[in-house]
Amino acid sequence: MKMWIKNSELLKRHFPDFYKKAVYVDYTYSSLKISSLNDEKFFLQSPSCSCFLHSTYNVDREMQELFREADDPEQILIIFGLGMGYCLDYIQKQKIRYRKVLVLEPFNNIFREMLKWRDLELLLKKRAVSLSIFNDVRQIMPQIMGQVMTSRKVKFVYHMSYRSIYSEVYQEISRIFSDEKMAFLSSTNTINYFLNEWTENQLMSIAKKQPDAAVLNNKFENIPAVIVSAGPSLENRIDELKEIQDKALIIAPGTGARICKQKGIKAHVAIAMDSQKAEADIFRDSSVETLVGSYRLHPEVDRVFPNRLLRVTISNDFIAQYYQHYLNLPVDTVSDHASVSSTAVDFAVRLGCNPIILVGQDLCYYDNKSHAGKQKDSLPESTRKILQEATDINGERVYTIPGYLAVRRDMELLNLKYRNSHTIINATQAGLGMPGIENRDFRDVIDRYIATADCNVQKIIEEALNQGSKEDIYGDVDINAFYQHVLDEIDKLENINDNKRDQLNHLHRLLETDAKDARLQDNMLAVQEINRQLQENAFYQQVVIPMLNRFLIFYQVGIFYNFDGKIEDPEAGFFYETNLYNLSSRYLKIIKNITERELRGNSGEKQFEGANFTVAVNSQGLAGKAAASVKSPKLDQEQEGILTIPFS
Repeated sequence: MKMWIKNSELLKRHFPDFYKKAVYVDYTYSSLKISSLNDEKFFLQSPSCSCFLHSTYNVDREMQELFREADDPEQILIIFGLGMGYCLDYIQKQKIRYRKVLVLEPFNNIFREMLKWRDLELLLKKRAVSLSIFNDVRQIMPQIMGQVMTSRKVKFVYHMSYRSIYSEVYQEISRIFSDEKMAFLSSTNTINYFLNEWTENQLMSIAKKQPDAAVLNNKFENIPAVIVSAGPSLENRIDELKEIQDKALIIAPGTGARICKQKGIKAHVAIAMDSQKAEADIFRDSSVETLVGSYRLHPEVDRVFPNRLLRVTISNDFIAQYYQHYLNLPVDTVSDHASVSSTAVDFAVRLGCNPIILVGQDLCYYDNKSHAGKQKDSLPESTRKILQEATDINGERVYTIPGYLAVRRDMELLNLKYRNSHTIINATQAGLGMPGIENRDFRDVIDRYIATADCNVQKIIEEALNQGSKEDIYGDVDINAFYQHVLDEIDKLENINDNKRDQLNHLHRLLETDAKDARLQDNMLAVQEINRQLQENAFYQQVVIPMLNRFLIFYQVGIFYNFDGKIEDPEAGFFYETNLYNLSSRYLKIIKNITERELRGNSGEKQFEGANFTVAVNSQGLAGKAAASVKSPKLDQEQEGILTIPFS
């Protein structure tokens, strides 16, 4: 009891928030029973497992197995479970080398028992050791990602008792981490590949002055929406979809619109976001009367689509957003996701739809075909090379790809985001399913939510569009004046960037000659002043930096890993600012070339069809050696609700 009092006083005095949550019932695993045998020996019982907390025979042997091949001065050790703290004792006793130790403690049951026996201050007051207690895996995911993405060497170890008692928690950590890492890398590669086209298409699309899809916002309060994706299982839902007619809003994202036309399904709205020309083949002679297209949509779609096109601003359509700010127009953005189907869910929420029903969202392949209507064994060889085995909701073995797993993650997060206001239902009746989203029979969903609905969806759309058409939000805007404005802003930024290049060249010469710290710091101050001038420019702040931010994360990691996070270090400053200069100069030139072409009236002569940005990691154009490339991102490790004590 004396140790409990001492530990409690320590936590109350130095970490009051941690103390409160460490003893709160909300952080207690109600299904776990702990029995004390003697001293520090405990027996754990849950509905699915019974085991000792630690070995009753040889704890040292247990720790030896735990830390097998875990001795490396550059590694980050992530330990699943603190137990009675023997793991930290063993690290110190055996002088195991590490850069940082992060202990993940699920719930507070075992931790509270440990407080009765161990001196917490002595136990945790070790170099670069931190402890997190959590009751939801997503609370600690930013920390795990932060550690993994900022180190080349990460070792994840676990106590067998924790792995047994908290098996579902461990599996969830593994699943979410895999999804998060894949999603980050996938989205970064996507931006790199399509940045040129996204920029070019936006600059071309804003000139068309087309109505904003926001005219439909909140027009469908509590009207069901059915999002029809093009998975192979959609073929089994055709008859049911034909029954719905105008009793539910049918949204067809991407290829789903083509399947709807082929199968005679009346889709009220289609959504398109793809910047590539092939998207036009989906919407050529389409039967859908209203297409909602992003500003990055390939202009060929607008040319061949026979009916009305509304524009939706995607969250990374930064040029379109800047244009709307330039005109003092309200900006309504819809989040960008791994798939247009995920974006369709966000769009349906804005319209007020509830529930939001998913069909054809397989996220895997059946009969080796990608979409409904395709022939069996029609998957291209490039797709077959990246197939991963999985199990669908019916227990059948299927195959999927990383892109589909990223979509599944998006749907899971969307459901978490909107679950208190909107019901999302998966009525696909096949496929991988989505964590947290209920799987339902489509016939049952129709009977409960749609069959008795008293609405006329098409009439609502027409009334909203007729009302919106009376408001000419663009007026007499001269697009050429905006293009000239962009060119003027780029000229200013290029002049400032030229000064930055000169300062970086000077900084590099100082570093090579081992100049005194005072001269290096003066040079760094000059670079920071130039950065302040850049940040004062609205185009730089609202377009250039947000679009490049995903790449800059990699270089921020370089600061963290190679320079201990000290951006004020002249070498760190040279590393980061050189790469920032290269990226921004390259992107400004791309925007400038496209804008000059549009101003000349050469629209349609696309310059960047299929050309990727190709992130520059070398300091080309600057004197001296190339800056190093860093392949792992640094993520924010702070999140409300996470309980972390950094002991030094």
